Amino acid sequence: MAFTDHTGFIHFISDTYEGSVHDKSIWDDLMIKKTSINILVDLGFLGADKKHENVILPYKTSKYKKTSSLQKQINKGISSLRIKVEHAFSGVKRLKILSQKIYLRSPNIYDLLIKVV
Repeated sequence: MAFTDHTGFIHFISDTYEGSVHDKSIWDDLMIKKTSINILVDLGFLGADKKHENVILPYKTSKYKKTSSLQKQINKGISSLRIKVEHAFSGVKRLKILSQKIYLRSPNIYDLLIKVV
């Protein structure tokens, strides 16, 4: 989990989790203080807006409930702001050392590598 600003600068990276872990589970483990800063998240964080009123989620579409044209415009605005975040993540993933198996013995080496990158 990482927090970036509107320029794509990464301010915080959480510790890594072994195996497949859902984004919302990591969110629940973090102690996020209430601030006046708005947090843009994707639909992987459904329910995060219940605890934090400054979390902005896009509207969800289902086969039973379609989004209105206003909701689609809001979703488009949210995604245009979040694109900087996605570009920051792709910049980190561009380094191949994170996608390959690491044979170093230290259990914390992956956390250190991510924070250095």
